[in-house]
Amino acid sequence: MYIIEARNQKQRIWISGIFLQQSSAEAYFQSISLPQRKIQKIIELPISSYPLFIIECNGFEYGDLNLIRSRLHTLAPYGDPGYIHLNIYAVLHDFAPHIPGNDRMGELQHWHITDAYLIAPTLSEFVQELEEFVQSR
Repeated sequence: MYIIEARNQKQRIWISGIFLQQSSAEAYFQSISLPQRKIQKIIELPISSYPLFIIECNGFEYGDLNLIRSRLHTLAPYGDPGYIHLNIYAVLHDFAPHIPGNDRMGELQHWHITDAYLIAPTLSEFVQELEEFVQSR
């Protein structure tokens, strides 16, 4: 699998493309305007099929549902129900926004993991929701 990650001058990061095939990633990368392309790179992941899960927390981690389960169990409530610990994205197919290179991550299925998710039984219910989400696709 191939990810196109961007990092601008302000160190803001985003994913501008996700592709199963290298040729698709390279073609999309070439369609990004030159100024935008200069802040982006293609990353190869040792993952060969969807779904792909992404954790966004001071960067990106990529993996399967096991990554999500293990990462969720390392979190502890902060004491503020609205505090966002991390974001989780579920990707079921290639992601190629219509404006190449732009941040359109909000279009991906995602969840903002707040303190509210970490209180039992909500955490186990959320993991079950993710499992059902994957199975339904």
